Amino acid sequence: MAPTSNAGVKDDPVSHYLAGHYGALTAQQQEALDRFKNVLSERGYPGEVTSNPSQDIKLLRFLRARRWDAEAAYTQFHETETWRRANDIDVLYETIDSKAYKELRSLYPQWTGRRDRVGAPVYVWAPQTLNGQAVAASEKLAAKPGFSMAKSDGKTSASLICFAALYENLLRFTQPLSTQLPDRKHAAVPITLSTYIMDVSGISVLQFWSLKSHIHTLAYLASAYYPETLGTIFIVGAPPFFSTVFGWIKGWLDPVTVSKIRIVGRDDVFSALEEVVEKGNIPKKYGGDLDYTFGQAPVLDSAVKDTVRWNGDHSNFPLEPLVWEPVEGSTAQVACLRH
Repeated sequence: MAPTSNAGVKDDPVSHYLAGHYGALTAQQQEALDRFKNVLSERGYPGEVTSNPSQDIKLLRFLRARRWDAEAAYTQFHETETWRRANDIDVLYETIDSKAYKELRSLYPQWTGRRDRVGAPVYVWAPQTLNGQAVAASEKLAAKPGFSMAKSDGKTSASLICFAALYENLLRFTQPLSTQLPDRKHAAVPITLSTYIMDVSGISVLQFWSLKSHIHTLAYLASAYYPETLGTIFIVGAPPFFSTVFGWIKGWLDPVTVSKIRIVGRDDVFSALEEVVEKGNIPKKYGGDLDYTFGQAPVLDSAVKDTVRWNGDHSNFPLEPLVWEPVEGSTAQVACLRH
């Protein structure tokens, strides 16, 4: 599937979401990708420049994050790959203790089981559950023998490692699943972004202040090592003091990510969300029809249920580290496996 001109995408209401993605590149963007590949090949990453869709998808994330500057994209890519190798991030995700993974999941953004109008997964995060005690418990959990078989560079905090394990699920399970579903209007463009609803209602300024360092760590990880995985980020239920908090947060994120954040007033939550997500996929708490609350298992939409062939008595995905792998003897099927 070769990148094509985005002329047919430009007039679409969601063209801003698709622009610069694999399958929707302008000639200039394709030239930037080719330059980036040349830089990688010249500097010790020949394996990253093969004509492989999944590889191009990965490289385009770094290019979009660095506004199509090949040199800047290389710097971020190299730093990310160095960090990943030093901390065995692939091994971390594939060997993390399932019970520990489930405990960590309760603290951070969770997939609702639904998708937005483009077909990208919709996540909800209610950080009220995150406090100093919960962060300390997660770090203690990560220090236990058997947490995973991954090595550590000794410099990356345990809390960041925990969050990375959950982020890997987005890249290795949820986004690939969304890409495979047949009901997307722009099926030639893989899903590489996600829509987030961050509900900060009920959080006090004291809680925000106590978590300032931890939130900084999470923002750094998302911005530095997982660029261009976030689509629109809706912040809802913001208390009056949140403008001060947002001033801190903006300084921790790259400008591209900051441009995607929308702070939505109480009376405008549903109308803002409906621009991006259909009513049936918006949780009832925010004016939609979806019976979903933060913390529960994903409520799968009909496209997922109809497309997936479930084994045994499964009717939903287990809340564990999951990956997609090719099915032997088939070019059209992939299997979801737990680690």
